[in-house]
Amino acid sequence: MEQQSEQPSHSVYELDGDSINGIGNMSTLKLKPRRSIVEQTHDLRKLLNRIFALRGGWKVNKLAEDFSDGFLFQELFNILYDERIDCCLEGVKDQPNPKLPLETRITNWNKINAGICFNYF
Repeated sequence: MEQQSEQPSHSVYELDGDSINGIGNMSTLKLKPRRSIVEQTHDLRKLLNRIFALRGGWKVNKLAEDFSDGFLFQELFNILYDERIDCCLEGVKDQPNPKLPLETRITNWNKINAGICFNYF
């Protein structure tokens, strides 16, 4: 007589090598651990550099510093939405200028908010 192996009343799910037991119909999953902000920023920089390589050719090294004057955000918007908006940003014409005074950068972002956010979204 063959002995039947008893199946456990719970199921095991595995995602990325980690597992958690689910009992009955109430199954739980172990999701990937949260990626660090450094990893996320690195991936975002890689994606932005790929996008800018298609048009513009700008290279993002330090995310916050490179976007601080608003120029790259305006260019990214133009690429992604196939637009050609010009928010008349101060101190930047053909390339980003993260060395602008804080007041000028704030003014540029106010212009972006007024020109893009209010008109397009």
